Amino acid sequence: MKKLRAVIAIVMVFAIITSFSGCSFRFTSFDNLMRPPKLIGKYQGLQDAFENAIKEKVSLLTPENGDHQSSFVIVDIDKDGSEEAFVFYVLADTPEIAKVSFFRYFEDEWKYVATQDGPGNTVDKVIVSDLDNDNKSEVLIGWYLFSSKNNRAFSEYSVNQDSFNQIASYPYTHFDVVDVNGDGCRDVLTLTVDASVQDKLTATARVYNLDQNNKTLSLYGETAMDGNISAYSSVTMETVNNTNYIYVESAKGLSESITEVIYWDAKKNQLVSPLFDIASQSTILTWRNINLSVYDVDSDKFLEIPTSVEMPGSNVTTSDILNSSSAVTSDNNPATKMYFTKWVKYRNGKLVPVQYSIVNKQLGYMLNVKSSWVGRITVCGTDGQWDYYRWNATKGEIGDLLFSVYTYNNADEQEAKKFNGYEIIKTTSAKTYVYRITDEGKNFGINDEWLVKSFILTDFGGLR
Repeated sequence: MKKLRAVIAIVMVFAIITSFSGCSFRFTSFDNLMRPPKLIGKYQGLQDAFENAIKEKVSLLTPENGDHQSSFVIVDIDKDGSEEAFVFYVLADTPEIAKVSFFRYFEDEWKYVATQDGPGNTVDKVIVSDLDNDNKSEVLIGWYLFSSKNNRAFSEYSVNQDSFNQIASYPYTHFDVVDVNGDGCRDVLTLTVDASVQDKLTATARVYNLDQNNKTLSLYGETAMDGNISAYSSVTMETVNNTNYIYVESAKGLSESITEVIYWDAKKNQLVSPLFDIASQSTILTWRNINLSVYDVDSDKFLEIPTSVEMPGSNVTTSDILNSSSAVTSDNNPATKMYFTKWVKYRNGKLVPVQYSIVNKQLGYMLNVKSSWVGRITVCGTDGQWDYYRWNATKGEIGDLLFSVYTYNNADEQEAKKFNGYEIIKTTSAKTYVYRITDEGKNFGINDEWLVKSFILTDFGGLR
């Protein structure tokens, strides 16, 4: 019990710290942690209450995703100024069954209420959210089933002063809470891939809202989506003309991705995914060759969806297979075909082009180009050092070199000397980006002002 007490003490300290800092910590081993700090106040009481209630050897569990990544989740569910707590763990004798114990702070002490078994042995995420604006939050806990990272279910719980019960469970691949129909109340959105038929994967988006009478979730709407994906990476919502559009980012393998658009059609009174093609059972229109997400590329406070347009004549050799697409391996260096990124808005049932870019994800920059240049310029290079050429579409061949964008590590003085005579376009703490425009490039319309303005360091990744 002393060892358990030490472990809990450390977890509680970090749980308290992260509740104020907005950061989260995950522990994988406690073997090397020594002399845990002594807790004070009511959180010491929670530690005592847990030890007194659970008189067995335990291993604490940490939710792997979401806002609450601590074994101890401390919240004020009913907004009365008094906190409640959930503790996640498995018993040493039954490690295949995850458990969650509920405590409430009452009359200056933590009191144990109840324990529920989870449907698996690992916790995915915890969502505590007021779905119906009654000043009392609902509690949703997502679980991994049977040690599988693909099979998951979230449980809906009824939480009161003296009770803690599971109401129902729902399958999902990804779930979150978002106001789908714009009524001011948050709904539960699940995205579920059905992998039971390997040659015809399907996926479904479902929306559940909270029934005002019995305070339980009920299915509100559903729509089909592309199931040929490897993972969901994020869900983003924006409101356009009183309609809440939900953008679901889905990865297709290592380097490709799509964006699903989902919204509640008030006229049809149903959930729709307008870009999903029923005939092919896929979402083709938003496919791109790299893992990008929706982004406000034109700074108008609305999001654009990235799509890919082929770039004839392009050829970039990289030593990193993860940053390549359409790769043909030669001497372990894949030669990669590049694409223009066409950023589009979904408006009135159509994808409207906004901006064309060339994205160098490896080095973390984006170069906005004129739409008239698409099909007239191309890229060749290696490991992020890119040369931009004129493309002769009539002859199907590369023409004059227009300009180059290179980078070097700031700490590497020898490498920096290679680029004497180049102009600096951007400098970060780690790297310097330089460029050179040829006379042919100047005749084409490339100039310093355009290049500096169009060159954007991004949050898309890279080695910055």
